[in-house]
Amino acid sequence: MKNKAFVVVAVALLAVSGVTVLSKDAMWASDLEAAKAANKGKDIMLAFTGSDWCSVCVSMKKEVFDTPEFQAAAPRDFVLVEADFPRNKAIITPELAAKNEKLAKTYSVHGFPTILLLDGQGRPYAMLGYQEGGVVVFLNILKDVKAAKMRRDAAWKKAETASGLEKAKWLAEGLSAIDEKSFSTYYGSVYKEIAAMDPQDSMGALWRGKIFGFMRTIKEFYQEDADAAAAEKKVDDFIADNKFTGVKKQQVMMMKLDLYMPVPPEDLDKVLKILDSVIAVDPATDAAKEAVAIKLDIAEFRKRLEGRSAPPVKPAKP
Repeated sequence: MKNKAFVVVAVALLAVSGVTVLSKDAMWASDLEAAKAANKGKDIMLAFTGSDWCSVCVSMKKEVFDTPEFQAAAPRDFVLVEADFPRNKAIITPELAAKNEKLAKTYSVHGFPTILLLDGQGRPYAMLGYQEGGVVVFLNILKDVKAAKMRRDAAWKKAETASGLEKAKWLAEGLSAIDEKSFSTYYGSVYKEIAAMDPQDSMGALWRGKIFGFMRTIKEFYQEDADAAAAEKKVDDFIADNKFTGVKKQQVMMMKLDLYMPVPPEDLDKVLKILDSVIAVDPATDAAKEAVAIKLDIAEFRKRLEGRSAPPVKPAKP
């Protein structure tokens, strides 16, 4: 009876705080802001899903989220929040649907399932998806990204008592511990601190933040417009406006490759043209060597395609 009474009280408290209980086995919030307010400082697992149409989402729920192992481990470290995008509009309220759409835009989510891990301030530090292998594999991945976040926090803790370039070094090290490439735009205040301590960007942290931020802008533009040529022009304009040369120019030019990934056969010549332009800037750089390696991969890929499309050889008549 005591356990039953505790559950009733817990559910009531969750309802007051804006947290929705999705099942008797696992508790998920449906409102991110309410969950953050009720659990100040605790990390958040934000799951974007299509509960009534996304087969991979259904598999992940069955293989991971509904398992006793996940339900025992995850809530210790995370507030669980679900952003559902069902086709049956009766499943969630219009207000919640609008909030979920806003969340997807805020975090640039374009596919399902997408699992974001956020710190207590709502800043993402890892993005996960469906992985074969079930809950054991998922929890192992979760362990690794939690360790990366701990390295971020440890570096930033050292930055609190440092100053000048030493402070900038620890701040930059914290950023590099997580998926900085995907999430740089959410850490503007950190880059601002680094800029104050290292205005000459001696460690390259500001350069990385600028490039990674621009990469996200290009990806969002391409997601909405789906015009690779227009996106390529934006990259060229970015290079011209910032007067990039040498390696920096090459690194930005390589962003164009993301517009064609995975590369359909009909776009191979466009990709080769990008790679040739990168190599032409300076053939001796690491970026150029990477471009050469990709060209070799494409050549091998074309050979395999030609082998598949070649007509079968008829055996010679005796």
